[in-house]
Amino acid sequence: MELYLLWLSLIFESNYTLLQQFLINHPTPENLFSLQNTEEPFPEKVRFRFSFDALKKQAEREFEFCRKNNIHLISFLSQEYPINLQNAPSPPPILFYKGSLLPQDEVSISIVGSRNYTPYGKAVTQKMAFELASAGITVISGMARGIDSFSHQSAISANGRTIAVLGSGIDVIYPSENRKLYEQIAENGAVFSEFPLHTAPISQNFPVRNRIVAGLSLGTLVIEAAKKSGTLITARLAAEAGREVYAVPGNICTPFSEGTNELIKDGAKIVTSAQDIISDLQHYLRQILPTPQKKIKKSPPPSLTPIERKVYNLLSLTPTPLDIIIQETQIPASELLPLLTDMELSGYIKQLPGSNYIKE
Repeated sequence: MELYLLWLSLIFESNYTLLQQFLINHPTPENLFSLQNTEEPFPEKVRFRFSFDALKKQAEREFEFCRKNNIHLISFLSQEYPINLQNAPSPPPILFYKGSLLPQDEVSISIVGSRNYTPYGKAVTQKMAFELASAGITVISGMARGIDSFSHQSAISANGRTIAVLGSGIDVIYPSENRKLYEQIAENGAVFSEFPLHTAPISQNFPVRNRIVAGLSLGTLVIEAAKKSGTLITARLAAEAGREVYAVPGNICTPFSEGTNELIKDGAKIVTSAQDIISDLQHYLRQILPTPQKKIKKSPPPSLTPIERKVYNLLSLTPTPLDIIIQETQIPASELLPLLTDMELSGYIKQLPGSNYIKE
């Protein structure tokens, strides 16, 4: 089946509408490589390519490449095809992917934002992605620098699932410094691409890619976006697909938040904590995810000092930012930071990305 799909992807190139029509009429790989006399009303160029022997050989080579590199293909008619994407406008007829596809990925949120981020944007992204993934929500993004990368990394830190959608071929890692992240995403979710193997990450691919980012999820969360930004394209595509658009309010004095704040003005749902989104998705979470076991509340270890106990009692399994700990405990930062380090070394607490802390 995957060889069949590879061959068709080479024949139809970017003629996605015709490819979709062909897959509907020929959903199985019977009579593979013997369709040169097809009666389908296709343009002459496409009809000619059915009998192009070099494409058959190229498909066989690429099939072997995919097999060796654990790359899979599915058509939009496959049972494994993501249901959210199947119900979105213009679903790609064929998807390449690495990793695993699970039913629970239906409960997903896309997180998108600027490659040029501020410390505020980074901290918010890490907190939001970690908490969403901890709640069982799959985090989807585009593996770009900045907000995208922080989203994937934080979901992985939470032992959650995450999906990346590439603007290049599945075998072309961009940016190149994300090679390790690419492998981690494949181990903790999946990497997707609709583009043929070896496709370079050229600029026009990314707006096309963004429709998949929006279509895979139940909603899109925007964190830091300039007024003219590719991020806003994703938000628009999410709205057109009938999905919720969420936005984190930003500093009105910085251009990095102009687009985000405009989205809120235009009706995007304002988000100040991950719980705002988790509450919206409770219905889906109950349907898709297993019933969580009731957590046993831990008592503070008896060896804690009074000041350590004060910090320990404030923390929970939900990440708490450092500034909140300072505010709630009234312990000066100069005293609190070494205290937190000692407690982490003793195994009482754990520090997460973005200076967030949880109980161990």
